[in-house]
This record gives sequence, C-alpha cells and structure tokens, in this order.
Amino acid sequence: MNIIQNSIDAMPDGGRISIIAEDDHTAGNIKISITDNGQGIAADLLQKVSEPFFSSHKDEGMRGLGLAIVRDIIKAHGGQWDIQSIPGAGTTVILYLRMADKVSG
Repeated sequence: MNIIQNSIDAMPDGGRISIIAEDDHTAGNIKISITDNGQGIAADLLQKVSEPFFSSHKDEGMRGLGLAIVRDIIKAHGGQWDIQSIPGAGTTVILYLRMADKVSG
C-alpha cells in the first residue's frame, strides 16, 4: 500500500498507476510491477529512498519509514526489489517474491 500511496503523491494533478503481476516459473518468483507516470525520482535520490527516515516530504510530517519497511518485509520473505525512475516521466517499483511451495492434499 505504501508504494501505491507514494505513486499517488507523485501525481498531484492526477495520472496513471499500473499494477502487473507475472509468474516466472524458471526463477520460482512472482514479479509485481507498480508503475506510475508521476514526477519520477532524481538519480541522486534514487539510492536514498529506502533509507530509514529519508523523505522528500519532511514539511508534511512524513516520517520516511515507508519504503524502508517495504524493503525489509520483502527481504524477510526471501524477495528482492528494484526501483527504476526517470525524472519527469515516472517510476516503476518491481517486487520479486518467492512462490510458495505447492502443498499436496
């Protein structure tokens, strides 16, 4: 939910959010891509966005923990993530989550 809220915040005049889920049987992952056509993230900030207490919204009372928590939850479940962004064009967050083992019965 935090990723989607960040997308909404990046599009103050409206825009489009796309969520795509795909399976990758060869890697045993589910790939979830969340893409917006918002403001994008500057290259110098891209590596900082998942650091605890980093926020570009400090004047609005944000705490800067959202993406740090998302990152930690993904890693705790054996997953990975990637953030790709083009300033002025939008951002894509890609989550790779391990598929659960098939339960017989």
